[in-house]
Amino acid sequence: MTSNPRDPDNSMSGSAEADARAAGIRLAETEREATTTAWLEQLTLELRLLDVPGDAIGDAVASAREFLIDSGARADESFGSPKSYAAKLDLPTVPLAQGAKGNLLLNSGMGAVGLVVLAQAVLPLAGGDDLLVVKVWMLLSLAGMILALALVPLLIPRWCASVQPGCC
Repeated sequence: MTSNPRDPDNSMSGSAEADARAAGIRLAETEREATTTAWLEQLTLELRLLDVPGDAIGDAVASAREFLIDSGARADESFGSPKSYAAKLDLPTVPLAQGAKGNLLLNSGMGAVGLVVLAQAVLPLAGGDDLLVVKVWMLLSLAGMILALALVPLLIPRWCASVQPGCC
C-alpha cells in the first residue's frame, strides 16, 4: 500500500479525499492572496494619486496587509474599495513647494518663448521674406512673450484660488 495517487493499487481512498480537500483549501488561499495583493497594489496607487508621502503609504499598506493576514478576511469585505479606504485614511499629503512652482513656471515659460521665437524666425525666412521684417517681428514677439511670462506668476495664484480655494 502506498499513498501515491497515481498508483492503481491505492486502497487509501480516505487519504486521497483528504489530499483533494487540502488542495481545494490551498487553491482558495492562493486566490485570496492574489485578490489581496491586487487590492493592496490598487490601494498604493490610490494613495500615490492623493500625493501621500512614501513612508505613510508603506505604513498604511503594511498595516492593512498585517490585518488581512491575521484575520484571514478578504480586503474588499474588510476595508471596501481601495479608493474609498485611501480617502478614509486621511493621511498627510506632500504639498508642491513654492520653489517647485517657480521652476515649473520658468521651464514652461522658457519653452514657450523658444517655440514662439523659433516659429517667428523660421517661417518667414522659409517663405523668403525680408530679413529686417523677420528681426523686427521676432523682437516684438519676444517682448510680448516676456511680458506675458512676467504676468503669469501674478495671475496663476489668483486663478487657482478662484477655482479651488486654499490650493495655492
